Amino acid sequence: MAASQPVEAAGFTPGLWERSLPILSASAGLIITCVWFYTICGKDPASSREKLRGLKRRRGEHCALALAPDGSLDQRDHIWRERLPAARYAALRKRITDPANLPPEDGGIFGITDDGVFLCAGCKTPLYDNDARFEAGAGWPCFYTCLPGAVRERADADGVRMELVCNACNGHLGHIFRGENWGFPPPDERHCVNSLSLLFVKKEGATSNSEDERLSEEGSACAESTGGSQFGDEDEEFERHHVKESGYDKWLRYRAELAEQR
Repeated sequence: MAASQPVEAAGFTPGLWERSLPILSASAGLIITCVWFYTICGKDPASSREKLRGLKRRRGEHCALALAPDGSLDQRDHIWRERLPAARYAALRKRITDPANLPPEDGGIFGITDDGVFLCAGCKTPLYDNDARFEAGAGWPCFYTCLPGAVRERADADGVRMELVCNACNGHLGHIFRGENWGFPPPDERHCVNSLSLLFVKKEGATSNSEDERLSEEGSACAESTGGSQFGDEDEEFERHHVKESGYDKWLRYRAELAEQR
């Protein structure tokens, strides 16, 4: 009885209402959460899964899910350092940005007009169709979309931009920008990519013009001067089959989809 005297002396005795406040607050929070989930997802379970999937990948129509990275072809840093020429290692693994308007003799890809695809210079996974490349005046290769699921975006270290990485090996590619109204099909993206993060492979059976052949020769010379050929010891036949194994058929289907959109 003595223990209750200070409370009574203060003129306050906890009642049912005060004791119920924590329970009522928790119940209200649960109700609000249920209402939000019902509103977003609806009654149909399939629709629910689809809408939740849409919430997860609201960034990038063809980018891989940010919450489901692949990284299956990633390696330890010392392996990349041994495998890649110094300039490509700096771009892909240390996130060093190429100089603007990199010339072909230094590994730049401006001027390539062949029908083909750009691969990750690290793991040789197809990333971008050359038909999706456009001139943005930025000084770096720009694409308005990628091959489905080929790249992934994540918050950049600067806390402002969104970094693009190869979804297969986590190699740094560049950055993604939105809402610039370039007039391309939705979702209105610009993938600004380092030249040294990419390798170009012609579509099987495509003919080359003289400029593209010159760029290819100069690019090979550049790679040799920095520690090996662009594809290591792999010959042209292996390169072609490697592209097929890494998604060549998917790339061809995607090209057909692009043609239908136009």
